[in-house]
Amino acid sequence: MVFRKITRRRFIDWLIRGGLCAAFGYPVAVEPNWLVVKQVEVPITGMPPALDGLRIGFISDFHRGRFVTEGDIHRAAKHLLRQKPDLILLGGDFVDDKSEYIHSCLSVLSQLESPLGVYAVLGNHDYWTDPNLIGSSIQQSAILLLKNQSMKLKWNGQHFYLVGLDDVWEGRPNRRAAFKGVPHEAMKVLLVHEPDYAEIIKKLPLWLPLQLSGHSHGGQVVIPFWGPPILPYLGQKYPAGLQQVSGRDRWVYTTRGVGHLLPVRFNCKPEVALLILRKA
Repeated sequence: MVFRKITRRRFIDWLIRGGLCAAFGYPVAVEPNWLVVKQVEVPITGMPPALDGLRIGFISDFHRGRFVTEGDIHRAAKHLLRQKPDLILLGGDFVDDKSEYIHSCLSVLSQLESPLGVYAVLGNHDYWTDPNLIGSSIQQSAILLLKNQSMKLKWNGQHFYLVGLDDVWEGRPNRRAAFKGVPHEAMKVLLVHEPDYAEIIKKLPLWLPLQLSGHSHGGQVVIPFWGPPILPYLGQKYPAGLQQVSGRDRWVYTTRGVGHLLPVRFNCKPEVALLILRKA
């Protein structure tokens, strides 16, 4: 056996090549498939004691298409069900750019179930493809699609309201219709695709302690000590995680989503979220 002498120059060349492979391979081949489960406790001042501990499962931005498979969505659904949520919410963008993918997406998501049901809103990508087909397909499943509607739910003998708003960017959001009949003093959870809608309703005299959104994907690429270099319209103020609306006793939780537009993620793993409400 003949051993070739490894020169210092050759060794450094190998290191550089290996580093480049790792640098470019990881955000494409590894992190987009590294699904995590995030459990977040949300402290809510004035929340009825009976709702303390309510578990809300939240997934969004599936983008079923060329880069996100039915298996990817199945994996997210499986992780969500393992958390045993009391309520499941779906935040929109079911498909990427072809509406026919909605059928394989819903073949998985329609298997979700929770004691209080499964509810959804549409996102901008759903509107950019075929909102009528996507909306009717959801309505034919076991998932309840909310378009400027509210649902009165009951947990541990206590009523609260889930309000679902149509997509803010491309849909026809109607706040008056969505909150019609919802008492001012009632506990409310708002489901709307775009997180920065919180800024639009910030000045309204409305007790709305929690908003759940997606849309931003957390930026998909987050540079350490810098943040995401690119964020979408209506996803820049509250790009990811639990944030408090300035000047209001209100929280916005923005999920990083299950799917992606391009198969690239760095320092921003896809996620399944479980929010546990706590009386503050």
